[in-house]
Amino acid sequence: MKAKKVNISEVKVNPNNPRLIKDDKFKKLVKSIILFPQMVSIRPIIVDENYIALGGNMRYKGCVEIQKLGKKYAENTLKEAGYNENKVESLIELLSPIFSGFFPEGWVRQEINLSEDEKNEFIIKDNVSGGEWDWDLLANEWDADLLEDWGLDLKLPVEPGEDEEPEEQTYIPTFRFEVTCTTEKEKNKLMAELLTKGYSCTEDY
Repeated sequence: MKAKKVNISEVKVNPNNPRLIKDDKFKKLVKSIILFPQMVSIRPIIVDENYIALGGNMRYKGCVEIQKLGKKYAENTLKEAGYNENKVESLIELLSPIFSGFFPEGWVRQEINLSEDEKNEFIIKDNVSGGEWDWDLLANEWDADLLEDWGLDLKLPVEPGEDEEPEEQTYIPTFRFEVTCTTEKEKNKLMAELLTKGYSCTEDY
């Protein structure tokens, strides 16, 4: 049985998905889909029976953006990345359904037998990253520019004193005034009242 062609407009963003993506990272995501579209078929957009995205909300938005930007933009992105003419043609062919308003085959997978609780659990688990990065290995064995292009935040440990921004100092103005009392009893009473209200009092002789 031939898989159903899925119209891009048929898929709906899940309003309950807590995952957000900032503008600069979204641009990198769009670029990464253009440069490596096979990734979406390897990790497809998961939708429920109503075609609401359970997993791959951002990949879906990236495809919508590619459709909006068009074929010429995708070609220029591939050429700027240094891909040869044959590679550009093959990837444009793979992306071509998007320019016509459809997802390439295998980019969307429908799951229709999940309960609401299972859907919510899937949304959270799909966005959880387990484990930690080996920063030494990343720094020594991987290309930093490529890692950033692929969406990894390179927050490598910073040595004390290196690239540290000075802590912002907040200036709090202070005001002084003089009060003259006629007796020591009156002075002591006034100072006690001011101290209980949080004021600083000193005696100058």
